[in-house]
Amino acid sequence: MNNKICLKELFAILQALGHHQFWMNEYNHPSAPLYREICSWDQRVIAWWDEQGSSWILTTEVLAFVNNPGGVELQAGAPLSIEECFHLSLIVTI
Repeated sequence: MNNKICLKELFAILQALGHHQFWMNEYNHPSAPLYREICSWDQRVIAWWDEQGSSWILTTEVLAFVNNPGGVELQAGAPLSIEECFHLSLIVTI
C-alpha cells in the first residue's frame, strides 16, 4: 500500500478539509537540509515535506479550520494554487 502524498494530492486534501488559502514556504540553511512547509492563512503549519520519505506529512493543525474574517491581512509568502501545483510538479517531485 502506497501512503505517499504528492503535492497535487495534498492540494486536493487541503481543499476537501476546507482550507482554501495556504502558502508554501521554503527554508534553505547552509547547515541544514531544505525544509518545505505549507501554512494556512493564519500562519499555522498544516503540512511539511519529508525528503527521506518523499511525501508530504499532514500535521494535526490541518484539522483545525479557522475562517479568515474580513480585513485580516494574509501572511506574506507564495500562495499555492492549482496552477502553481502543476508548475511545481513539472520541475520538482514534491
